[in-house]
Amino acid sequence: MRTYGKPIDVDDVLNSRMLAYPMKVLDCSLLSEGASCLVLASADVARKYTDEPVWITGIGTASDMMRPGDRIDNPNWSDKRFSYPEAKVPYPDYAKRPRAIYPEMSNFGAVREASRQAYRMAGICEPYKEIDVVELHDAYDTSELQCYEDLGFCDVGHGKDLVREGQVEIGGDIPVNPSGGLEGFGHPVGSTGIQQCATLFWQLREEIPEKFKSSKNQIDGARVALNHSHGGTGTAINVLIFER
Repeated sequence: MRTYGKPIDVDDVLNSRMLAYPMKVLDCSLLSEGASCLVLASADVARKYTDEPVWITGIGTASDMMRPGDRIDNPNWSDKRFSYPEAKVPYPDYAKRPRAIYPEMSNFGAVREASRQAYRMAGICEPYKEIDVVELHDAYDTSELQCYEDLGFCDVGHGKDLVREGQVEIGGDIPVNPSGGLEGFGHPVGSTGIQQCATLFWQLREEIPEKFKSSKNQIDGARVALNHSHGGTGTAINVLIFER
């Protein structure tokens, strides 16, 4: 892992120091320094420089309340314009249901809404089947798991199944963070989202072996990529779809 300068395995994570149960040191990204930049161009200009441009075909952005505990009682999420009303709410019959149809405090409604916008713009109907590679904000292990559900890769409560079945690994149906993510690659905060976009640009152009000095991280034949950038406690979210 680049952040630590040495390989990290499962035992290292399990044996690392406890921070706040169940999170341990190696379940969390380290803040790092860095800068990143993208140059955007019109189709005409892009074709002057390359025969293999990468297009941004979908953009979505959304925000939510800062305190996660306030979200489940925010009646705005019951508005039919938003996407949680059709989700299966996993509350048992004996539990008091909140005013809003919002699964639980651990979900990110802004991720759900931003991805919905991006999918609609890009014409994506089944993200799990149509997206080839994903770089998402995993400042903590739990954040990645939560985002699987809100990005629409699975139903609410089934993010764990994607992990257990290996579907989000390199070689799986929908590889997530082949770069190593924020925990492995680094988290320079303000520059993190652009760094993820650059990584996906290299993925779609099959330039990862050159940039990473290894072909292990390259997703062969990838044509559609998703970037998820995350601010605060799921408070400010951007989702981009890239295609070649």
